Amino acid sequence: MPTTLISASVTTPITIFKPLNPLHGAQTRTRLPKLSPNSLQIIAQSPPSVNAEPSSATAGTSSTGLKLNKYSSRVTEPKSPGGSQAVLHGVGLSEEDMSKPQIGISSVWFNTVGVSDAISMGTRGTIIAMGRLNRPSIMIYGGTIKPGHFRGKSGNTYDIVSAFQVYGEYVGGSIIDERRKNAVVNSCPGSGACGGMYTANTMACTIETMGMSLPYSSSIPAGDPLKLDECRLAGKYMLELLKLDLKPGDIITPMSLRNAMVIVMALGGSTNAVLHLIAIARSVGLELTLDDFQRASNGVPFLADLKPSGKYVMEDIHKIGGTPAVIRYLLELGFVDGDCITGTQIWAHDNFSINCKFVTDG
Repeated sequence: MPTTLISASVTTPITIFKPLNPLHGAQTRTRLPKLSPNSLQIIAQSPPSVNAEPSSATAGTSSTGLKLNKYSSRVTEPKSPGGSQAVLHGVGLSEEDMSKPQIGISSVWFNTVGVSDAISMGTRGTIIAMGRLNRPSIMIYGGTIKPGHFRGKSGNTYDIVSAFQVYGEYVGGSIIDERRKNAVVNSCPGSGACGGMYTANTMACTIETMGMSLPYSSSIPAGDPLKLDECRLAGKYMLELLKLDLKPGDIITPMSLRNAMVIVMALGGSTNAVLHLIAIARSVGLELTLDDFQRASNGVPFLADLKPSGKYVMEDIHKIGGTPAVIRYLLELGFVDGDCITGTQIWAHDNFSINCKFVTDG
């Protein structure tokens, strides 16, 4: 379709001013041609063809040789930031995409809890907000990521830390670059929080143990259909909380906080739980100290062989019955106190009783 362009005949030049330096007011004169009022012409002309396909230049450079991905390449091209590259692969970027410029789109509408490594700070921030407002609330955890697998290494599971570790192995000369790339591409197979007992999964377990999320919330993987079922059930229980006026201040108590500390010790959770649980306690007017954590540590056995120190990931707990199975076991041994009200409006010993079904039983 023809495009209308405007051309003009040049007459005498005119003078405009522009700053010599944007940091001060000094000016320089530039003389531009002046357009005659009667010199404008309308010309019908076909538009230049536009090729939507990439040019013969590489994805990260223009046809003139300008490096288009000069900022994002600091993360996507060096071998050292393997962890960051693994997360980018996890959200769907291919190896070819890593050489393309990445354009950030920013929204002025703040519509979610800010997160860091997928979900870690969001869990703490959500519960603190619930505690401060003290209105009926249930937290839905986004879920853990599934484990990754390397080609030729079936039977072993990998996570985000694997992408960091292989760089050290590569620098040390114990693996070739192909193995390093393989780990980076396959460490994060999809959505969800870091798969081991890192901050996000640790805090999700503590919040479920306290009763501020539904049973199984912390162990259902992000991509599992059961996570959608949890979202539907949350609506049902949320209505009941409103009817009973059962608030976070009723659920987060010294007893439920102690139960949260117990699950951290039993699963070998992140040391960040100390900071976060202290902050959560303060949001409802309670106080926790390092001595409280030490007492829990002294008396609770270490049960789990979970990453980063162990072999397994959160999805493995999901497969054997989820976090409720662990809580139930601790309850039977007397490490968890069952006389705490939960977000399902029943006592903890009933919430995680022996009659509670395994997730894998449906």
